[in-house]
Amino acid sequence: MAGHCRVSLVEPAGARFEKQARLEPVGWLQGAFGHWRGKAVRVRVLFEREVVSWLREQRMHPSPVSQLRSDGRLDVSLLVPLSPNFVSWVVGFGPRVRVVEPKGLAKKVRAEHQAAVASEA
Repeated sequence: MAGHCRVSLVEPAGARFEKQARLEPVGWLQGAFGHWRGKAVRVRVLFEREVVSWLREQRMHPSPVSQLRSDGRLDVSLLVPLSPNFVSWVVGFGPRVRVVEPKGLAKKVRAEHQAAVASEA
């Protein structure tokens, strides 16, 4: 329902917002994977040929290093926090992506795929 407002009442709280001494938005704005604050880790994923042309047109993140392999697959390394948005992004590629590292991300992606298959029954 576009344009619907859920706010029914606004009242002053009587408190003032105190500005932080220094806000560092870079820590929150970590590329196309949404707003997430957390420790960035080195991620390496290998994409199948079917999605390479689409990926090369996208601006994934400020930190990726990509290498096109001789077999047409794309090896991508980037430094990102393992946010729910990032995990969902990887999961969305289904069998056309393989998580090389970290192992914790590979386990999360595997669990998401297994849960999707189990829910079909």
